[in-house]
Amino acid sequence: MEPLRQLCCGTMNYPGRLTDVLSILGNVIERYGEKTLSIVKNGSDDDKCMYGSFVARKLLESASSAILARMDPTRFLILQEYQQRAGTSYRPDERHPAAISWSGDIIPDKASNGVWNSESTPDKFVRALLGGHLAEVAWSNAIDRFFVDESLASQSAWIEQLSDMYDKFDTKSSSVDAPNRNAGSSVLGVLRSKAQAIYSSLSKGVHLEFVVDETVVLDPETVVEHMLNATLLVSQLGFLSNYMDSVFTKIEPELAANFLLNIEKSFTQ
Repeated sequence: MEPLRQLCCGTMNYPGRLTDVLSILGNVIERYGEKTLSIVKNGSDDDKCMYGSFVARKLLESASSAILARMDPTRFLILQEYQQRAGTSYRPDERHPAAISWSGDIIPDKASNGVWNSESTPDKFVRALLGGHLAEVAWSNAIDRFFVDESLASQSAWIEQLSDMYDKFDTKSSSVDAPNRNAGSSVLGVLRSKAQAIYSSLSKGVHLEFVVDETVVLDPETVVEHMLNATLLVSQLGFLSNYMDSVFTKIEPELAANFLLNIEKSFTQ
């Protein structure tokens, strides 16, 4: 799914190690995005129940990692160096301490509220994708910039959902030229909660949890709903990431909107 790859990885028009990392992550996004679409649109009930949750969780993790790599490239270059140095001695049966983890790297280990206190030192900065210092600096600003340019909402129901989300929290702003920064942070909190809920829902279809018939809870329709929610979330995050003023490989918001609309139509029409 090339449009989702573009949203999450941005343009990769210069050689370098970060481009190599994004190329690898982009390939995963493309493969699992196409598989997600195939299962949602044409998969049998067995395919949906057996594979849908795994495929969508892989898409959620790879897309989230790609966006984080653009926000915090050094984190991924260090991981790449570890893996290259290990070579054939890299142990697939052991989790490497430097590996990307959903809890910690995507969702912060601790609550992101109150991160801006005078006692925080650089070694305690929280650099998760959806919470903490890095997220507050990058996402809140991007969401506010989207609000100023929310005319794009008319092009897509998925973009309009973001606009409505912002408007719900934007109670103190009287002008599009002076957006309420607290609204951006609040929208980030909603997206973080959605990400965690989607990840947990998909994980129930990956791990053995039920000792009753799991299809009662995870019937084909429910699994498809979880897959669509994952696709919607990473598409929205990818779209918003291109409003950040501190990421590499950005694409223009108008082009990002076209990519998101393409994905939306593929899954909903």
